[in-house]
Amino acid sequence: MKDSALSHEEIEYLIYSLKEYGNTSRISDWDSIAPKLAKEHPELANAIQAKADAEERFTAALKNFEENTASNRL
Repeated sequence: MKDSALSHEEIEYLIYSLKEYGNTSRISDWDSIAPKLAKEHPELANAIQAKADAEERFTAALKNFEENTASNRL
């Protein structure tokens, strides 16, 4: 059974990736890190999820705006 605590390497990788890229897209083992993070540091885990949700809403809103204003840009 894998250790359920975040390792030093996972913590460093997580900090680097979030600072450098602003999201978890480059974290190849995110599926194994996420539950550990949620257990040990729920505030950060919730903030990461909230940011991902906000980015998804932003992308959808921008697409909708683009589609709805297409005729005005011709």
